[in-house]
Amino acid sequence: FGLQGFGEVGPWNRWASADKQSHRVGPALFLTLRPGGDTVFKLQAAWLEGKTFTQRGHMFTLRAHAEF
Repeated sequence: FGLQGFGEVGPWNRWASADKQSHRVGPALFLTLRPGGDTVFKLQAAWLEGKTFTQRGHMFTLRAHAEF
């Protein structure tokens, strides 16, 4: 278990005003499976809440990764 977050503040040399920025954070689950050999499966899932530019935002993210 862990915490995951994302944010956009605008261009690197001139950040946007606070009302135009986007930030989301929430609980996350990180899972690694090793079924055998050199194969590894990684899974990340998170439920994020916060602000997506000018609106409240709720987001579910899922990332699957296989190494072989």
